[in-house]
Amino acid sequence: MAGIPNRMDYSYQLLWQQVAHSLMDDLVRHPSRYLPGMRVLGKQYKVSRETVENAFRYLEDLEVIAPAQHGMRRQVNIEKLKQVSTLKGKTKPRVLFLTNEPSKCPSFPTRHLYESLHELCDWESYILSYAETPSKLPDVRALLTGFNPSGIILQRVPDKIVKLVVSLHIPVVGIGIGHASDLCFPHVSSFNVDVPQLLVRAFQQAWDLGHRSISSPCYNTPEPLYKRLTTVLGKAFSEKGMPFSKSYNLPCFSGKSPTDFYHALHGLFQYTPPTCLILFDLVHYLVASSLFLKQGRRIPDDVSVILLSEDPLLEEIFPSPAHFVRYPADMVKQIFLALQSPMAGLQPERRVEIVPIWRPGNSLAAPKHRPANSYR
Repeated sequence: MAGIPNRMDYSYQLLWQQVAHSLMDDLVRHPSRYLPGMRVLGKQYKVSRETVENAFRYLEDLEVIAPAQHGMRRQVNIEKLKQVSTLKGKTKPRVLFLTNEPSKCPSFPTRHLYESLHELCDWESYILSYAETPSKLPDVRALLTGFNPSGIILQRVPDKIVKLVVSLHIPVVGIGIGHASDLCFPHVSSFNVDVPQLLVRAFQQAWDLGHRSISSPCYNTPEPLYKRLTTVLGKAFSEKGMPFSKSYNLPCFSGKSPTDFYHALHGLFQYTPPTCLILFDLVHYLVASSLFLKQGRRIPDDVSVILLSEDPLLEEIFPSPAHFVRYPADMVKQIFLALQSPMAGLQPERRVEIVPIWRPGNSLAAPKHRPANSYR
């Protein structure tokens, strides 16, 4: 059990999956009623305690091991282990989750989507594996040839990758971001979050509470997306009878690091500080929080925060940010069913717009120092 074996079955899986499957294989070869402790397994597999905990949680869901009990070692369900091991392998259809995000540090929406799909695939007797998209087409073709998937889920990959997959006649489902999705190809069912409309919804939530000094800083935003953001937001502001400023409501920052974003935010708060800030992800939230801490600002007393994507790490931070859930459970099921349809010879719906769920959180409050009906 020294280290994780480098096998084709495991090479496209997240680290905790590799540990879980390797542990099951070792238990089949060397049956044991009880598991060693997390520290021992972490040392044997050369992984962190958190990775072992995630592997244990997965094995608990499969009922291979019993839930933890204080002061007792984890008990192995030998009969269930045999059943799972018998089903595990080439007898199950293999599905590949192909994305541009690295497996070591995917964003939370991607990680959440993948883990939800993985749980659903386990339940439906499919094998789902994670793979980062190679940059060169020959490498993509080699990956697909070696993996030989029954279906593929593509997330935010270039057109050339989609064309290659379609040319191989492999059932495929696309998950893209934005209105002009790269995944609009014949016979490809695509699921998309419209970021401009999501941003409009975030502004709407702030407006409804009386905020008029609202800013959503964009960091390294592609020019086509930025143009559409300004178009959609300008129209939405006009319908509300409010002036729209690209330099204030939607300032676009460039840079190569969070430090650049920090300095850009600092400039935004120099003259007319926003009473509400709409941010895109966890990194932006942490950068903004550090700025507020240094300036002596409080959330939400001095500034409110809305996040366009959720992250479980924020559950431990008070006040928790108001945010959107990008991939609700019912949408994850639709994605899986859309992938099953081509396998069954059915024609799925070609394009589905994902409607994220709004979570109010504790970081969004009405502005205290300005009248609700005043403009900045």
